[in-house]
Amino acid sequence: MRKNIVGILAFAALSIMSCKKQLLMTYESANSIYFAPAVFNMPLGSSPLLDSTAVSFALGGSSTKDSSIKLYVVVTGAPADQDRAYNLVVDSDSSTATPGVHFVEPAPIQYIRAGKVRDTINLKLLRTADMQDSNYKIIFRLPPNENFNNAMEYKMTSATRRLNYTKYTVYVTDILKKPARWLDAYLGSFTRKKLFLICEQLNTTPSYLDAQISVADVNFFGKYMQRYLNQMAVDGNPVYEDDGSRMTMGPSVQ
Repeated sequence: MRKNIVGILAFAALSIMSCKKQLLMTYESANSIYFAPAVFNMPLGSSPLLDSTAVSFALGGSSTKDSSIKLYVVVTGAPADQDRAYNLVVDSDSSTATPGVHFVEPAPIQYIRAGKVRDTINLKLLRTADMQDSNYKIIFRLPPNENFNNAMEYKMTSATRRLNYTKYTVYVTDILKKPARWLDAYLGSFTRKKLFLICEQLNTTPSYLDAQISVADVNFFGKYMQRYLNQMAVDGNPVYEDDGSRMTMGPSVQ
């Protein structure tokens, strides 16, 4: 009986040791790579999860020629002790923006540096005249390679909404909308040329006219600009709109 008990205990000990060895086995598959804003709010705080972003030059003033944004890439798993290459591909079939014209194309090979699990890519967008009439988009993809897979591809957030983890879209435009606080009675009919002339003469910005200016200041802007336009005409340099008509402010400041 004693021998049987000893044998059972020995078998149990071997079984436990075997289980422990199995628990110590490591997962050897490649880690997943994804765009960070689609998975967690970095560095956007409490903003919603996103697989796209939009950039508008319209409120940046006429002197703005380019803009830079950041793309954030993260990988699963622990940091490695060496740099790990990954692929960043511009989907030319689906994108409408042209590399070298509307944006500076990032290098197709990027790196998760040693000791890191994330990377930041600076994307430079270039302001062009055709953006005043059209919206453009740049679609980036993270294909798998020898270091990373894209097993984390997307998830459905509703019956029709897909949140992409390995595809990120950047929309860019220069289409200028009428500022929210623009009052025709004082500033006249809205035109792009008039807006930028007001900003130049009064040292202000389109965003101020869109969200901050008071009615009293709109009245002042209209009167100031009408005096300026009148003086330009007296000096023999009348200001014309792009359609050839004389630029004027609103009826309340004539």
